[in-house]
Amino acid sequence: MGDRYGPTVDSYLFHLIGEEESVAAFKDKLAATAGENLATTANLGLEHLESAAELGIEGVLEEADLGEIELFDGEGLPAEPLDDTPSYELGIPVLVQVRQAKWTGADIDGFTPSSRIGDVVAGHATAAAIGGLSDDPDVFRVDVSRDAGEEELDVSVAAVHGDAVHAPPVAEKGAHALIGVIDGGLDVLHEAFHDENGRTRIVQLWDQTGTTGPAPPDDDGNPLYGTLYTAANIDQFIATGVVSAELGRDPKGHGTHVTSIAAGRAGGAFYGGLAPEARIAFVKPKLDTPAGDPRSIGYSTGHVDALAFLDRVARDLGVPISVNISLGMNAGAHDGTSTLESAFDNFTSGGRMPGRVLVKSAGNAASQGLHAAFQIGQEQVIHLQWNSKNVIRKDDVIEIWFNSSDDLAFALSAPGSGGTTALLDRNSTPPRINGSFTNGNLYSIALDRFHRDNGDTRLSLRVTRGSAPRIAPGIWTLRVEARSVPSAGLVHAWIERHRDMPVEFITQVSSDGTLSIPGTANTVISVAALDRPMQGQVMSFSSRGATRDGRPRPDIGAPGHNIEAAKSGTATGVIAMPGTSMAAPHVTGALALLMSQQQATGPNAQLNANQIRAALNQSSRGFNGHWNTARGWGMLDIEALLALFD
Repeated sequence: MGDRYGPTVDSYLFHLIGEEESVAAFKDKLAATAGENLATTANLGLEHLESAAELGIEGVLEEADLGEIELFDGEGLPAEPLDDTPSYELGIPVLVQVRQAKWTGADIDGFTPSSRIGDVVAGHATAAAIGGLSDDPDVFRVDVSRDAGEEELDVSVAAVHGDAVHAPPVAEKGAHALIGVIDGGLDVLHEAFHDENGRTRIVQLWDQTGTTGPAPPDDDGNPLYGTLYTAANIDQFIATGVVSAELGRDPKGHGTHVTSIAAGRAGGAFYGGLAPEARIAFVKPKLDTPAGDPRSIGYSTGHVDALAFLDRVARDLGVPISVNISLGMNAGAHDGTSTLESAFDNFTSGGRMPGRVLVKSAGNAASQGLHAAFQIGQEQVIHLQWNSKNVIRKDDVIEIWFNSSDDLAFALSAPGSGGTTALLDRNSTPPRINGSFTNGNLYSIALDRFHRDNGDTRLSLRVTRGSAPRIAPGIWTLRVEARSVPSAGLVHAWIERHRDMPVEFITQVSSDGTLSIPGTANTVISVAALDRPMQGQVMSFSSRGATRDGRPRPDIGAPGHNIEAAKSGTATGVIAMPGTSMAAPHVTGALALLMSQQQATGPNAQLNANQIRAALNQSSRGFNGHWNTARGWGMLDIEALLALFD
């Protein structure tokens, strides 16, 4: 039997199921190899991170036969807190990329589709379905979707000249456009989201985490999951002053704050947002999956479902839509080639569909030590080190990307006398190892020489607590040994984020290349955070570009420091929050104003994302034709943007 993953198969599934043919086989091997020397024994195994019962995959993968299918991960962020381990009772959440426009997967037992964006289909696949997908000639890629997602006005509206376009003679407030928001929650009772008559401007709100139903339908009319709230439902909440316990009033406040910047109407202490007359469609994505939950969604699948939902709402209303995403993830090639990024590009038909645009916050990782970059030469050795804090968490995930012509070898050492793994390089057979350190922590490391997304090499490693009470605090070291370097020898490494930021690089640290995914997709507009009055200061936390393949992102800067906007749990209250999550909705609202203006002119006047990006960048304050890594092409100027299309 050959390597069951194949030479071009992505390896994140290995981090879930390892090499063994069954869970039972792993249990025997784990007992037999306990305590063996790490430097000489690979200790290949199935459940290297959690017990199978804890991971919840025995029923799904016991009879797995992966065949020829190419499996790729969706580059998500592991869910927190520690015990929120997803169950895969309904199958593994996946993104399937297909060749045929009419492909549905209906004839594959164990595969349940949920949504489709272009050639990317989101759904769940059991072990039997993985075999079926591998035999289907119309399927050429499957990405595993991990649980993931991290969140990233008073003066700022005037700073971007929003007040100038709200007033005559332009008098544009977004009435002919829809603003879509994907975020952690929304307080529908806050008056920022009501019209002048006290009725909601929220046309639909999909809570993917909901359990009471009804669920929204897919394109074929079949129910999806979660709970759909219509405008009529929300108006009833407004009339009574009470929302359902399940929906709540956004206790974290992030989504309420973000949405009000893009689309809030002025009232009380709230100054108002950029497009105060735009209608709103909101999705609360399912990112964390509590233990025992039968549906594991993950960042990739949940966001593709959300985009498909928002597209349906916009089509039903017959209006353009500007979508804001403030949730992102860090692991991945950062070059726009993943299936998730393809799905985001499909939403705008590669930027060519009129009336569709996506805006993503750049991220807040510039000073968090989550990216390392270095150049390595022939026969050179570099020690890439990161500090692990004494914080309880489920796992640490790191990805390293480099040119596939380079032959690099890797060995991971735990802090102190925790031990060192066997050396792994592209000639290792198979090119994957896992086992345990002497401190009880467990590891898995996999090398994909020709990654299916881009032909580059990816090393992915994952460390969990294993039998120890926590992942060992202290300095972890990855030895990188260059055997042959015919390329320029550029190497990039990213740490996937946790909410409490327990891990950071301490060598080879780089603030450039810290944009979060999917802001690295080809047609998504990426926004950096500037000071609130827009006096030219880029905030120190704002993630820098460029993408790993050298594309100029972020595109533009907008106010992102101590932005006062709607405070959840209040009627008209405000609260100040910093972050690129606050910068992005300034642009989202601005683009809604532009598309609303064009919609009023006539349907043939509507712009697509490629046109909008060019106009946005060229109308920015400080534009001189030269892009920089911190603020992009310049600073948002809504008045100048709309004037281009008078």
